[in-house]
Amino acid sequence: MRFTTLATGMVTAILWGFLIPNLAVAQQFENPPAQYRVHTWWHWNGGIVTREGITKDLESMKKQGVSQATILNIGAEYDEDFGVEKVVFDSPEWYDRFAWSLQEAQRLGLKIGVHNCDGWSTTAGPWITPDKAMKKFVFTKTQLREDQPTISLPKPHTETDFYRDVAVVAIKKGDRLPLSVPLGLPEHMVVNDSIDAMVLADGDPESKVEVEAGYVIDLDNPTRALKSRIDIFQNYVGVFFYMSPPTVEYTVKTSDDGVHFKEIAHLTTKSFFAPEIFNIPATNARYFRIEVDKTHNLRPWHHTGLSELQLLGEEEKPLYHPSISEPLKKSSSVRVYKESTLTEMGKDASAAEVVAEEEVIDITDKMQPDGTLHWVAPTGNWTVIRFGYTSAKAYNISASEEGWGLEVDKMDTAALNFHFSQFPQKLLDKAGDLGGNTFTFLLVDSWEAGYQTWTHAMPDKFKNLRGYDIMRWIPVLCGETVESAEVSNAFLYDFRRTIADLLKQNFYDHYRTLCHRQGLEFHAEAIYGNNYPAPPIDVLTVNGLLDMPMTEFWAPVDSQSMVQYEPKKRGRPDFAVFAPNFYDIKSVGAEAYTGYAHYSESPADLKLLGDRAFCAGVSQMVLHSYAHQPNENKPGFTLGSHASHFNRHNPVWQYSRGWVDYQSRIQYALQNSRISADVLYYLGDQFPQFIENKTVARLPEGYQSVPCNFDALTQLTVSGGKIRFSEEQQYSLLILPDRPYVNYA
Repeated sequence: MRFTTLATGMVTAILWGFLIPNLAVAQQFENPPAQYRVHTWWHWNGGIVTREGITKDLESMKKQGVSQATILNIGAEYDEDFGVEKVVFDSPEWYDRFAWSLQEAQRLGLKIGVHNCDGWSTTAGPWITPDKAMKKFVFTKTQLREDQPTISLPKPHTETDFYRDVAVVAIKKGDRLPLSVPLGLPEHMVVNDSIDAMVLADGDPESKVEVEAGYVIDLDNPTRALKSRIDIFQNYVGVFFYMSPPTVEYTVKTSDDGVHFKEIAHLTTKSFFAPEIFNIPATNARYFRIEVDKTHNLRPWHHTGLSELQLLGEEEKPLYHPSISEPLKKSSSVRVYKESTLTEMGKDASAAEVVAEEEVIDITDKMQPDGTLHWVAPTGNWTVIRFGYTSAKAYNISASEEGWGLEVDKMDTAALNFHFSQFPQKLLDKAGDLGGNTFTFLLVDSWEAGYQTWTHAMPDKFKNLRGYDIMRWIPVLCGETVESAEVSNAFLYDFRRTIADLLKQNFYDHYRTLCHRQGLEFHAEAIYGNNYPAPPIDVLTVNGLLDMPMTEFWAPVDSQSMVQYEPKKRGRPDFAVFAPNFYDIKSVGAEAYTGYAHYSESPADLKLLGDRAFCAGVSQMVLHSYAHQPNENKPGFTLGSHASHFNRHNPVWQYSRGWVDYQSRIQYALQNSRISADVLYYLGDQFPQFIENKTVARLPEGYQSVPCNFDALTQLTVSGGKIRFSEEQQYSLLILPDRPYVNYA
């Protein structure tokens, strides 16, 4: 009897131990708690923000099952007068609206976050002066003979009227002065008879002039030197560079009187970020005209820029003629489209072009503040490099006039502290007791700030991180080969790695610290990796620093602006979704359903796109976007052309609760699980990182793979025939890169 009672009690205990937790799981799956529910971005457009609209927006979100909203203040998408008094960003009235949104969110049980600056990218404001802004290195080169003890070194290209010298170095370029300076440099170069374009003959790849179809560039050939080639170096204007280089076409014309011109050549190119030399019929004409026939029809902020335009004789070289392959890409000054670019050595530099390390001489103390150099050069022919830095001229995108400003220096913690004090801290002060409670996080949107290659402390930071002095290697950043192509590429790797380390430590890690000190979470669409137009970084590590890393996906449309879903065999791999496998992260968010449907989208149209994102590893939808509705005028405010329209004035929104609940249930399941895979593969040690791997791409269908970085690779163990990162994360196969990388560290 006692045995039967005991056995019955044990079975009952086991059953209750199994059923009760699973009953709770079933109940939470059926009605997910707030932390698993769908979020939304909440755009405040052009200062047209009302207390009444805030209340009704939040009540509408609550009714449709949304649990969290992120305020993104942006500039006006419209010029019309809506009969609503404008609330100026960063004004007392604006902070009052913010405080009201917190009070109403608390009443409704919602959470609020705020983008960390005006606009939607990235971290900027009018309080950021050029000395606190993102920076890039710039330089000029001047050739010097031993019989020229005093010369004037031209100041490098300057942006936002800000420039600081770093060093002056001299390099010996063989015993014979190369014909690198074209004879008869133009005395005049103008665009459309009005724009001074002499920067096109300064040898600096950073200086540029914007050109469009129909533009005309006039230049002269004052000595009537015979010209048979033309050098064109194209750049982009705008920090967010387009996906692929467009075709640009030019017509070359000549004249003896500057009035009557005849066509001698038509040029077509897709080359950007590198000099390209074209042959033209030999001529000693006095005047040349370059007509821009075609550029592209890209978005308004993408333009073709010319950095260099030089007429050359048969043996002449352009002023900018790097002897090392792709120095701009390898120094993270411009976009890297192909990973192979980082490991290619290019053609061997000639003996006259290679500089011995001991023949790089620091003569910084020989230059006066006005650029006058007093230096008696040793025997031989020397090139003097004046090297410094200027503003990267990056601004926050889509900001209001009052919130627009320079992007903060992402490698300088003092500058980031200052930025935090100018806006995020004001939010916290206004939030009071609701900070860290209802106001729970700051967001940094996708990196659209372009490239940063310098900070004021770079020489010291480089030496601390890499263990040697950067000064002797400055010529490599300027396109020169020091010691050998292999050694110069080794330095460029170290330079990229230093940028990666500083961005990780001084921006993302430090911003997390600033947030956590105030009880806030840190959410971000961190640098994506691959050929995304952003600086190099260890993407998995950076995502591992975030409380909620984010990616994004779009809702494509057809020619009739209707949402169009196209099935794909594999989902798009993204670094962010794999971060939870190696770091303590619960959810991966996605800026969801961004598109151009313009009120033609519905949950039925969008569902398959969301399902695909869930299958790719996203576990938290953040609707893009709920635009604030200040009044009852319909159809209401939208985010222009860059969003699906989730708002209380869209009739479909009133019937979205079922779809929102459906997504929330999936999020509940995914946030309590991890990606399971058979294969682990190492990304390699290059920066920027590329997620693709040829061996992984050839795996049989059905095999899931997960990429790992160096942090994860060093923590792997092998036990029981499995490669283990943890007891939960086990793999059958580890794949190393397709080809060995040279770790130059």
